[in-house]
Amino acid sequence: MRKGSVTLFYEDEITFKPSPNMELVIPCGVAHALFNMGNIITVNRPVIYLNKEKEYIPGHDVIDWEIANKNYQAYNINKIEADLDYYQFIVSKQKEIMKQQPTHHTPKSIVLYDKNNKPIKVLIKEKV
Repeated sequence: MRKGSVTLFYEDEITFKPSPNMELVIPCGVAHALFNMGNIITVNRPVIYLNKEKEYIPGHDVIDWEIANKNYQAYNINKIEADLDYYQFIVSKQKEIMKQQPTHHTPKSIVLYDKNNKPIKVLIKEKV
């Protein structure tokens, strides 16, 4: 989904059997879907890329997309890899936030079905 990528909108399917000695690295800007993940642990080890103003907006790195939707979009992505100073700054801000009492628990996700039996994902936030 990266604008300018030589593999823009290229589709591929990979089947593998995970093992402790193997990892699958999915680069930023690569749309992906994982199936049959029962009893499989995934670990998210993101690398943050910044824009030219050295900013990053966390909510912009995940796009929910229906697999059947072939009306693909292309996006510009950040290209400056965050340095140690950036991560230390983020940690300092997180430490400041942790000093405050939480206002919400982690949202709980449930799936409900509408009258046509279509699944609806609902996030429930619980006020503390």
